[in-house]
Amino acid sequence: MENQQETKQENPDRISRLAIVVNTPADWGMLSPIAERLCQDAAINVSVIATHVLSDPKCPSVAEDIKAQGFELAADIELQCQRDDMTEKAVMTGVCLSEAAKVLEKNNPDVILIFGARTEALAIAVAATIMHIPVIHIGGGETSQNSVEDSIRNSISKLAALHFTATDPFRMRLIQMGEPLENVINSGSVGVYNLKNHKPISREELERQIGFEFSECALLVTFHPLNTEKPENAQAQCNELITALNRFPSIKLLILYPNSETGQSEIITLWEELEKSNPQRVKLVKNLSHDQYHSALAYVKAVVGNSYTGVVVVPSMRIPTVNIGDRQKGKTVASSVINCRPVADEIYRAINYALSEKGQEAAAVTQNPYYKPKTIQIIVDAIRNASLQKLRNKKFHTIQLAYGSSYGQNGCVEI
Repeated sequence: MENQQETKQENPDRISRLAIVVNTPADWGMLSPIAERLCQDAAINVSVIATHVLSDPKCPSVAEDIKAQGFELAADIELQCQRDDMTEKAVMTGVCLSEAAKVLEKNNPDVILIFGARTEALAIAVAATIMHIPVIHIGGGETSQNSVEDSIRNSISKLAALHFTATDPFRMRLIQMGEPLENVINSGSVGVYNLKNHKPISREELERQIGFEFSECALLVTFHPLNTEKPENAQAQCNELITALNRFPSIKLLILYPNSETGQSEIITLWEELEKSNPQRVKLVKNLSHDQYHSALAYVKAVVGNSYTGVVVVPSMRIPTVNIGDRQKGKTVASSVINCRPVADEIYRAINYALSEKGQEAAAVTQNPYYKPKTIQIIVDAIRNASLQKLRNKKFHTIQLAYGSSYGQNGCVEI
């Protein structure tokens, strides 16, 4: 920020220059509170390395937002991906790695901070690792069933030297992967913390901003394809969801674009057709700002789909989530999350329960397992006190198995 000091800390083993990687508007909404808090420690200079995919409507540039908040924008890397297939995405990832290396050489941060499991994040993490710049990762240890995300997330975790997880089970997964115990910290979910500390936009103002009236009963719908499946499977599953939603003709639908994975265009086409045939009931939006999304949760009765936020963040709003299919399978879930298969009848029953008095009352008393009251402070304190020497010389954590098998030295198995 403008009041950041350029001087190094007196202790050269402490972090003085940190670059935050932002790949989507949601990333910046998630990480900007951390950036602001780090800047309160005048010895840490924070810059931002942004990326955006020109052809992806869900990932517009957030460069102006970053600069408007007073942060140094080290780079805004523009990427091209003309088709939502894996070959194009692999090529784009290679381009991102090349561009990131140039940015890191020029910016020369002590460490970089990355959230999540996007391919762009992996590319930048690889470049940083090769250039001996330690990686700090938020969101490791989680799972996305039948998704390339799992492999990308785990790859970033193995490149990272300091980790912040959302729950203890996620922390244990990283320790199983050989990450040192002292460098894997359960901070709670950043997204949940931000939501709990968010003041929503008024309903009237939000309706004006997005062009949608919530009425007395509305649903927020987000349905992503699984990138390990064929596009026609995503299309078929979305058709099942639409069949179920059409059995609630009086309920209004605020629908968000799917992620840029294989099957995205097929899902968008179905949503566009639904909106065209129901213009008074359905609103399809490419993207909501962090502020708009959190505010919308205050004015809907439930969230429907297969999104990360539906399972992790939404329970803190004390409204139900209808979680469809296996995309979030393996995640810890609150009691307000209703799981169902991507079958019209099952989706209908799940939505019907979510909207019932019993479903609403159950969600109103749910406890979110991802919430910690001091998430941001935990992260900031750990970064402030981290030893650069130790981060640069990451060690593998060896686990000794109880049954006494041994491999190599010291009578233990490295796993």
